[in-house]
Amino acid sequence: MATKIGIRDVLAMQPHTILWDSFVRGFHARRQYGDAITFAVFYRHDRIQRWQRIGRFGVFTPQEARREAIRVLQAVALGKDPAGAKIALRSAPTISELLDEYVADMEAHRINGKKASTVKSDISRIATHIKPALGKHKVASVTQVDMEAFMHSLSPGSGVRIRDG
Repeated sequence: MATKIGIRDVLAMQPHTILWDSFVRGFHARRQYGDAITFAVFYRHDRIQRWQRIGRFGVFTPQEARREAIRVLQAVALGKDPAGAKIALRSAPTISELLDEYVADMEAHRINGKKASTVKSDISRIATHIKPALGKHKVASVTQVDMEAFMHSLSPGSGVRIRDG
């Protein structure tokens, strides 16, 4: 049923229903089996169907969610893929995974110019300092602020060795 979604329409939704908006194409409210009602927008980017979740009813009013859906659809019209960006970030490697590849390359002698003692100390610093502090972060999401906070958390000697090593 197509209608311009309003508060009354959302409150009247039965479980396991989707209410499509007639004003903004692709915008809808969805209620699954519980009481939660979620707003989302459906779009296509490069012939791939995407669903971009906007938020829950109560946090967003239908009017606010509609404005956000319009913003998402404008980004798609400009060639961006908001849902695809989230998917790419979710599947991006973590610092820990990147460090594991680095250690494997060092141990396989694919990194030239490192002495055995340097490799041993690098592996120790990675295991002792870097992985516990930053290992769970996605590589793409680490900011300069995160790195500065990490460096300030170290003792002066360790900070210099990690920075220069």
